[in-house]
Amino acid sequence: MHYRFSISMKKQIFFFLLLSYCLTSFSQEPQKYWVYFRDKSHTPYSIDKPLEFLSFKAVERRMLQGIAINESDLPIDPNYVQALADKGVGISNLCKWMNAVSIATDNLAVIEAIKSLAFVAQVKPVMRMIDPSRGLTKEKFEPIMSVDFPAFSASKYGASLNQIKMIGIDTLHALGYTGKGIDIAVFDGGFINVDQINFFQIAQNEHRIHPVWNYVDRDTNVYTRSYHGTAVMSVMCANLSGTMIGAAPDANYYLFITEDVAHETRVEEDNWAAAAEKADSMGMMIFSTSLGYTEFDDIATNHTYGEMNGDSTVITRAANMAASKGILVVNSAGNEGNSSWHYISAPADGDSVLCIGAVDPNRVLANFSSRGPNSSGHLKPNVCGNGAKIYVATVNSDISTSNGTSFSCPLIAASAACLWQAFPEKRSMEIFHAIEQCSDRYNTPDNDYGFGIPDFFVAFKKYEASTHDNPLEVFPKVLPTLFNHSFVVLWKNAEDATVTFSLYDDKGAMLSSQKQFLFKNEVQKIYFSDMADYQAGIYLLKVSNAKKESTFRLMKY
Repeated sequence: MHYRFSISMKKQIFFFLLLSYCLTSFSQEPQKYWVYFRDKSHTPYSIDKPLEFLSFKAVERRMLQGIAINESDLPIDPNYVQALADKGVGISNLCKWMNAVSIATDNLAVIEAIKSLAFVAQVKPVMRMIDPSRGLTKEKFEPIMSVDFPAFSASKYGASLNQIKMIGIDTLHALGYTGKGIDIAVFDGGFINVDQINFFQIAQNEHRIHPVWNYVDRDTNVYTRSYHGTAVMSVMCANLSGTMIGAAPDANYYLFITEDVAHETRVEEDNWAAAAEKADSMGMMIFSTSLGYTEFDDIATNHTYGEMNGDSTVITRAANMAASKGILVVNSAGNEGNSSWHYISAPADGDSVLCIGAVDPNRVLANFSSRGPNSSGHLKPNVCGNGAKIYVATVNSDISTSNGTSFSCPLIAASAACLWQAFPEKRSMEIFHAIEQCSDRYNTPDNDYGFGIPDFFVAFKKYEASTHDNPLEVFPKVLPTLFNHSFVVLWKNAEDATVTFSLYDDKGAMLSSQKQFLFKNEVQKIYFSDMADYQAGIYLLKVSNAKKESTFRLMKY
């Protein structure tokens, strides 16, 4: 990830010393490769028993959005992985979506032997060795800048008031939509002191911040390595009244380190893909990623602008796959707008990735904000948020400002959590398009601002009006869609009417049917109990009156 901003001489010296040590260590690491398998023919897992490899929340998210569980969800055949391990290679990450693993070895004879295995389709290098004397010429992350603060209003939002009001989130907060119940995965380079400083004390006390995995150090310590994720988190979930309030202070946050702040290699894309699969399997609803990849320490591995076509790089393919699983993937556009590269980076180039540019407090586009389109001509960025002179928390419990799409990205991702909390029946791509449609340049988009700056209250009002005009947009509801012995249907008629409830198996055979007369505008509960004798698997429930029919996918476990 490449961002160009000056830092103090003291920081430069520290960074150089740290980098020199890390590069020396890194140069001794074995070469890494991706090994792609031909199939999943012998995997012991079955899509009919998803709870053996996906969490309850992950299955429920798919069911609520009508997304079928398919072969891409199945874990890699463990026999294939064991066969590689038996060759003496180190196994780094498993990627079931691409049916591949990353391995580490310096033994070229072993690589040739792996290529000859009948179940191996392809072997590709993940990274090359780098010259320790070459060093890095660019800052990995935006520095936090000390400033003289203006006098803030008496608002509880303190320093964050303008960046919150700009996108209408203060109004959603006033209505009680603060991201509660929404699970957000945050991928970054480190989250120093998130477990200690006062901005996150409420969330920590309520056990809503969860360290998951550090893919660089291969452990669960995510409160290390970089302050960047700390600043990112403050934009989302800071909760210090009168000083700073994040866009979704009551959401649940799951933290992953995928970025190695000392290096830039394709291994980080590998880490991101592995983290995305893990977050999906845990049931995350939103990804917030302030990372992007174009150029690497070894220039021979650099991406080209042509690869920013929405479907070429490993990280973009993983991001698109995550979106296909019902996850809202939000990614920073990058900070290369005033550089020779100029364009957005991977995975922001993905068609299913909500790419976020940056504006200043006066709604003017930041000159560093990366531009679109992607190389296939798809509009990028999708929208913009405050990312220039934006207020963030520091690791010392202070507030300061910084510049970067790294911060407009979490601002929009967390705001999406508030909107989704208000309308939990919406699918991820409906939320995606609602954010575009509520933006101030929706009728005149361009590749600088995208659709412009969203107003989430506008999106809220549109959804609310749609709900009032079309009650069946909200009802019926089926709870839970993943059931064991029983489930309940919530129904609300626009008028007095007879409603039919029919249950089918996955082959279309009707198992039961019943009719009930329901009164206008009353929410009725229809219970389906005594389901214990039904076989585990997929079922279809059709609910209809004279004017409309709704079909639900259910799963019995």
